[in-house]
Amino acid sequence: MAEDQSRTLTDKFMLRLPDGMRERIKAAAAANGRSMNAEIVAQLDAALKFSEETGHPVTADGLRDFVIDTMHPDISELRDRISDIVVDLRR
Repeated sequence: MAEDQSRTLTDKFMLRLPDGMRERIKAAAAANGRSMNAEIVAQLDAALKFSEETGHPVTADGLRDFVIDTMHPDISELRDRISDIVVDLRR
């Protein structure tokens, strides 16, 4: 019992949220039928899994690159070629 309580206490994490984020989390939690805590955990888990599985960060650039790499292989190849040209031009 004491071990379970100790584990629970060490897993807690205080977090400061930017203005407006609490309301966004509350709305997402309500839409998904979860508590705010469960919503935060689910969102973090999804973001971490995405990064781990795709190798792309969960950022606008990372998501763009993922879409290009998976949905448009010709565009991906073109992007890589342009990047190589830019590197060559900077030399």
